[in-house]
Amino acid sequence: MASEGIGGQVSMTEPESTDMAAKDREVFVSSESEGPLRQKSLLTHKAPASQNQTKVYPGDIHADGSSQDRSRATTPSSHGVLKLQLDLKTLLLQLALAIALCVCLAWTLWLLLLNVAPNDTVNRVMNTESFDSGSFWLLVDQSSALVVLATFGLAVVALSYLFILITMFFRRKSKQEIYAAAQSPTSKLASLKKRVEKALDDAAAKPKRGKVASSAVKLAASLARDGSSARKFIVRSWWLIVDSIIVLNVYIVLTAFQQKIWLKIGDLVLETTMLYQMLEAGSPAVLLGIFTVIVASNALACAGMMFLPFEHTRLIETLVDIMCVHPYVFDLLIAIGYLMLVLFYCFSTFSFDRAKFAINLEVFLPGWFEQEASIIADPVQTAVIYRCLKSLRIASVLDFFTRVGVNATLCFRLRYLVKQIQDPRKQQGSVYPKRHRAAAALFMAFAALLVVFVEESIRTSTLACRPHPECAVNARRWTFLESDSMTQCPCLILIDRDIGPKTFAEWEQPKNVTDKVTQLATMGELQTLQLVNRYLPVLPDELRRCTEMKHL
Repeated sequence: MASEGIGGQVSMTEPESTDMAAKDREVFVSSESEGPLRQKSLLTHKAPASQNQTKVYPGDIHADGSSQDRSRATTPSSHGVLKLQLDLKTLLLQLALAIALCVCLAWTLWLLLLNVAPNDTVNRVMNTESFDSGSFWLLVDQSSALVVLATFGLAVVALSYLFILITMFFRRKSKQEIYAAAQSPTSKLASLKKRVEKALDDAAAKPKRGKVASSAVKLAASLARDGSSARKFIVRSWWLIVDSIIVLNVYIVLTAFQQKIWLKIGDLVLETTMLYQMLEAGSPAVLLGIFTVIVASNALACAGMMFLPFEHTRLIETLVDIMCVHPYVFDLLIAIGYLMLVLFYCFSTFSFDRAKFAINLEVFLPGWFEQEASIIADPVQTAVIYRCLKSLRIASVLDFFTRVGVNATLCFRLRYLVKQIQDPRKQQGSVYPKRHRAAAALFMAFAALLVVFVEESIRTSTLACRPHPECAVNARRWTFLESDSMTQCPCLILIDRDIGPKTFAEWEQPKNVTDKVTQLATMGELQTLQLVNRYLPVLPDELRRCTEMKHL
């Protein structure tokens, strides 16, 4: 129980004083003249609710016992250091992106030359200008319409790369940036609010106006005050509208996520089509393996990106999609890197005995058989390199759509990355929907099926062509093998020659290869038939099925 003492002081028992202090009072020991306990009401001495009380953290206490305001811990110099680091990272990223764009532009221009003048371009790269009067590789010219179509498509791609490169360094500031640079909204908004409140209060205090005007002024004045009911109603209505807009934006974002998934599916369709074309062209197994890893990693990376723990990963995801930031390789390697790897493979694997060829040119007369460089070169090696070089060209309408399609996708992503670098506000959010298990499972299943398909295509076609060592290049096609079948090999290039018969009988009566040609022409896939010192009395009827025959 409480009892009233001298001077209005109140004395309490210890339990009650403890409860009261825990609720709304501070209890402290006072001097002896004032009694053992003294009440200090928080209602009269507590700071207003709108003012933030300063909190002292252990890290903010100096050795002398003084405390430091945590809000002042970040000095202007630290802000300058952070801004300098951010500018340096942006500059390095722009430099790397500029180098990538220059490489893409140079490679696209080289592909343009390859499609316009194939033999001259390849001879200059492979250093074979003097071989067989410049026709060593026997690259057949395409139709004029296809050359024009390929030139137009590659020219558009090259101009797109150039446009992105220019806009990366020369761009106009947006209206929002100009307004933000010219205004300082914090101070101006506060002063404007004070002036509006003062003007409305003065207008409401004047009774000279009409009833309508006076009511309007009073309503405006009440809206300007923080605690008025009219203002609360307006604020609630405003937030209801804002919530509706947020829900609509979420729906739009989800729709955009679906669009991103469909765009990725389109990428995978184009890449799978390119892979199928390379399988049918009989590309080397090592190149097929590399390209398969790229495409499968593209799908797996998209699935893994949906389960990243980061919330603001749009810039990271775009970089991963383009530049192989993680162990994933995507659009840049598909459109540019792999084709450059094919050219490097051709250049590194080509071997030719130039000393022997120089001796033949000096010893034998012009027009002799021994003066041809194709006789000295390894025919199988030349055939494989020929197929690889041919795959770099746009040889059909399907090639046009796949090549230009992957380059257009790369241009789109590079342009998107440039916008993100120039406007960091667009880096918030995520490119792919998070925890989208159905889409992730689809991409993972696609990667697994793709690897199985490529492996079985290489394995079964190799087994089908094993009885025919004369088949230099065969299509990598999934073949359902039949026991003791000699006509299942999808052969593309048949080479059987003997440039140095050892006996007069071999020279007088060469080996009859009619049956072999018949067996390998049954599938109708032969494109090159090279026979030297072999006996072929008649052309088999099966050769009529080979509608893609280029060299005989």
